[in-house]
Amino acid sequence: MPRFFSFLATNYDPANVDQGMFSMFAAVPHSVPLVCSSEVDLRYGTATVDGKPVSKGKCIKFDFSPLPFYFVPVGEVAREFGKTYTVKLSGFRNKKGKKFAPCTFRLVTETRGTDDGKHKEDEAAAKEVSDEGIVLLKNDGTLPLAVGERVALLGAYQDFRLSAVGAALIKPRWQLTFKEALERAGFSVEEGAQTALYVLSRRSGENQDNKPIAGEYYLTEGEKEELVEAV
Repeated sequence: MPRFFSFLATNYDPANVDQGMFSMFAAVPHSVPLVCSSEVDLRYGTATVDGKPVSKGKCIKFDFSPLPFYFVPVGEVAREFGKTYTVKLSGFRNKKGKKFAPCTFRLVTETRGTDDGKHKEDEAAAKEVSDEGIVLLKNDGTLPLAVGERVALLGAYQDFRLSAVGAALIKPRWQLTFKEALERAGFSVEEGAQTALYVLSRRSGENQDNKPIAGEYYLTEGEKEELVEAV
């Protein structure tokens, strides 16, 4: 009977959209890797985190491993720090139609880092570099927003990335979510506000250049529709 093995999938960082050593090979955000004894047929099966279903993910066969990996996007549900979740996989089949044994394992999310105040000079230098790297393509008088203004958050704001993948993947001592950063800066994040911020987020880095296709360098049809609805 085909099986899943969860020894690489028991820890997860909710703040890291592109996880760990597989980040430059597998474009599956918010996922953990399960080793599987044979390739998964994604037409079958359900994965849940604390009883809530998550997307199918991907099954990928790498040259460096005799066994394939199934990437489960647990982070669609597991967004809290310092918490233990229960992940269950059931009803899966391999490419030959054989049923996988049901798999249940505990997923522990990392504790959230905090600002210890010991690295202000380094953080100021990093902020200066990032400020200089921002490119404003167009402004029709919308910017700057007034402090205290009500703004709505749309798009992939929960997938806000602080680093690239591969050798450029970093693990910050602490970080804020995009929403927290806006609120700390004095803005009020409210659904239905007249001013909206639409966030696009793409993974890139070592072995992962964005190609001139939808979902990478160009917008997806879903993103275009969301932008039209927002206007």
